[in-house]
Amino acid sequence: ACIVSIEDKTQSIGGFCTVSLLETNLQVVKELGIPAYLLGYELFFDAIQIYTTDYHLPICKGVYIELAQRYKLTPKQVEARINGVLRWIWNNKNLSKYGISGLGKCPTPKHFLITFAVYINEKSEE
Repeated sequence: ACIVSIEDKTQSIGGFCTVSLLETNLQVVKELGIPAYLLGYELFFDAIQIYTTDYHLPICKGVYIELAQRYKLTPKQVEARINGVLRWIWNNKNLSKYGISGLGKCPTPKHFLITFAVYINEKSEE
């Protein structure tokens, strides 16, 4: 079950992204079938939203810190929770649709997040 709603994210992001990007992000998260009980579920959603607007933002000194402040966590906790979601995705999904395939090993968090952000930007422009 998906616990993220577009209205919730529009308010928490504060106009950070367009509704089209939010809808596409929500659609991708649903397609991936990420269970809502994973601790990094919402963090993963928000991290992709951040990257849909700025691919060059450093993951550790940018995304993790921003999310840590937003969710009142440490950057290490954010990193661990997002990594848990990424490992779940890597172990449970065929990712060739998103341009992640044939790597042999799990991509880095930044590679994952940027790949999904690019996919979402392209889909939202269709």
